[in-house]
Amino acid sequence: MDIGCNTFTYVNYFRIGLYYSREDGKKSGGTKSGERGAIIGSLSGIIFVNPLILIFGSFIGALIGEIINDSKDMKKAIKSAFSSFIGFLFGTGIKAFLTLSFLLILILNLLFGCF
Repeated sequence: MDIGCNTFTYVNYFRIGLYYSREDGKKSGGTKSGERGAIIGSLSGIIFVNPLILIFGSFIGALIGEIINDSKDMKKAIKSAFSSFIGFLFGTGIKAFLTLSFLLILILNLLFGCF
């Protein structure tokens, strides 16, 4: 049971970042190619363990995806990629908040035995 709960937590924790990156890209008029590019860019930062790719991967991926989809409208591609990047930052902020909350619960549990 414990392994299932941990796996569920980790998977949903990862999905938070992808969700906000994708949704912000869609709100700015992004296409499916831009969404897929943002996801591939985010995953490539995790696979290659490079902080720059991890931070800017969603932007670069969404930009490449939008350019492949419609190479004539560069302004729309940059707008969609930037929105995807903002979504990635927002998702990262939420994950940081959750991590600090988990840490606070752990510390309170260790010190006072509550929770």
